[in-house]
Amino acid sequence: MFFVSDAHIGSPSNAAYKRLLLFVDHVAKGSATHLFMMGDLFEFLHGRGVYIVKKYRELFDKLERLSSKGTKIYYLYGNHDFNFNLPFDFVHCTELVDSIVIDGMKCHISHGDGLDPKDTKYRFLRSVVRSRLFEFLCKLTPDIILYKIAEICSNTSRRIGAHKMVNENRFLCYRDHALEKLASTDLDVVVYGHTHVPDLSRLSSKKGKFKYYINPGYFGKNGTYSIIDNGTVYIGVFNNRVLP
Repeated sequence: MFFVSDAHIGSPSNAAYKRLLLFVDHVAKGSATHLFMMGDLFEFLHGRGVYIVKKYRELFDKLERLSSKGTKIYYLYGNHDFNFNLPFDFVHCTELVDSIVIDGMKCHISHGDGLDPKDTKYRFLRSVVRSRLFEFLCKLTPDIILYKIAEICSNTSRRIGAHKMVNENRFLCYRDHALEKLASTDLDVVVYGHTHVPDLSRLSSKKGKFKYYINPGYFGKNGTYSIIDNGTVYIGVFNNRVLP
């Protein structure tokens, strides 16, 4: 099973978008049972997503073909893409996939935004953009205007957030949160995105097996992703990079 997060696609001409298209091709060449797209694939996605589906039709065509081959596709909400319901045979998860068992491993999977207790400004912003008022305003605003505003806001907030995650070691609280969850439950795997920092940590269980925390990292910039294959867990770097 594959996990990819934080592509932050802002334009069909972006290298991140072209890389993601090639990545889906790569997944399709194998026998992947699951593909978890863990949020923030786009700079903004909300509602029926007509604007995004039309703009990135090639990606959704590839995902549809992958789904038709038997790969189960999950699209989890992030902090840039949320409250949407795309017209495809994907599982749209409002927040997370909790306690799903795959290959005998009990998993908790979510984008992870909002876990940092010190990030009070983001938590407030999150409550605003998930509100009914915001949803109502989105419906009144033409898509071309709405998505342009959202792109400008997303670019600014991402630059500030990424700086704090690395320079202030804010990503560590996500690891701590995951390891605490693993230690206190019967979960085998916890997967978060959001931090843009790839991470793989393991914890010994009472049964003599390892439990894992995984963060696929920032696919849009670095091409990182993660895999669980027959009990083996690792972080990969997609090398089929393309020029912008």
